[in-house]
Amino acid sequence: MKAELEHTKPYEMQIKAEIDKEDVQKKYDEKLEYIRKNYEFKGFRKGKTPLSLIRAKLGNSLDDDLAQEIIPEYIEKITKEKEIKPLTRADIKDFTIKEGDPLAFTATFEVVPDISLEQEQYFALPLTSRPTAATDQEVNERLDTFREEKAVLKPFDGEIDDGIMAYGNLSISSKKDEEKKLEKEEFLVTKGSFVVGELLFSELLGKKRDDMVVKECELPADFESFSKGEDVRIVYRVTSTKRKELPELNDDLAKQIDADVKDLAELKAKLKQNVEAYKKQRNDRYLQEQVKKTLVEKIAVEAPPFLIHMEYANLLNRYGQQMQQLGIGFPSEEAKEQFLQGREEEAQSNVKVDLILTAIADKEKIEVPFKEVKERIDEIVTGRPNSSEMRKELLKDSQFNFLKDEIRQEKTIELIISKATISESDTEEEKTDQEKK
Repeated sequence: MKAELEHTKPYEMQIKAEIDKEDVQKKYDEKLEYIRKNYEFKGFRKGKTPLSLIRAKLGNSLDDDLAQEIIPEYIEKITKEKEIKPLTRADIKDFTIKEGDPLAFTATFEVVPDISLEQEQYFALPLTSRPTAATDQEVNERLDTFREEKAVLKPFDGEIDDGIMAYGNLSISSKKDEEKKLEKEEFLVTKGSFVVGELLFSELLGKKRDDMVVKECELPADFESFSKGEDVRIVYRVTSTKRKELPELNDDLAKQIDADVKDLAELKAKLKQNVEAYKKQRNDRYLQEQVKKTLVEKIAVEAPPFLIHMEYANLLNRYGQQMQQLGIGFPSEEAKEQFLQGREEEAQSNVKVDLILTAIADKEKIEVPFKEVKERIDEIVTGRPNSSEMRKELLKDSQFNFLKDEIRQEKTIELIISKATISESDTEEEKTDQEKK
């Protein structure tokens, strides 16, 4: 067999091959004998039909069927010999086949592109690190959050200010349809309220119990049976006001917040550790994103369409699960298509990052022992109610190899960061793309 292989694109391989006529004839003979043994022809018992008659009856259809059987078999043989891993099934562009003659064909398929790498392309990358030390302000903000949770609402008789919670009778009526009306009792309005609350709160500042506010406006968003932009008349009469009283910050409160601490000082120390652990984790993600972004900018690679298509499916599945948790979904196929079109850059970038990191891992000979994958599986299943079944699923080849590749990428990024030139930033920067999602 003669075969010529060449890259027609960085991610596409073409094979031009000619299969020896002896091999072709052997396949013809086997195919004809199989048909004679398994099919009946009029006037002949099964297995007794002359081969020449079968050949005459089948005509060109036999040639085409045989080519579709032979060619993939030989493509697989060629790719194995050359240690090529096709991403897609071969597209057989043209072939010529005739009993007794060689079979010539041309076929193309997508492959993982070759990425030429030098260490200077991925080592000594310029990265920026965020602060990971906890400030007193951050610790106090955590304490204030706990104090808010332990706060008590107490009646208040004075003028409404930013810290007051107002309760009252609310009436909303449409200016276009007098019969369209909504009434609510004990409707809460406080700083930071949404829709009607945000319209009313500034009007209530300085008011007291039994005061009334009347406001005519367009609604900034949907509210109950009223639509965004609808002209309405809002009447609100304050029936009561309350002020949130925060508990005193002392040792007793510290023990209420965390039963394992003995005093406020110990709670603050524990909160400081928690804040720093969170900031370190956040900084690690920030460094990882910088690595990925920089690699894509520095190392040229064309992403195979097949892998991009697969990444679209991954994104759709990931976002679909998040939407399901929120109880929403795509209203139509068109909306789903628009979603995917808006993720084209993200899909391209994700595929390129995977290809580049795999190439670096290969060059640096980064390995993942079975023990490390097993430890990752243990982390995932620990504490889960269906841990045994989950473990079995994760030990299957596809899931196991996925986790192995994931760990290998993590180790590759860790190596790159360990070799990077990292400058310390004095200020917090914008949220990472991962945090925004």
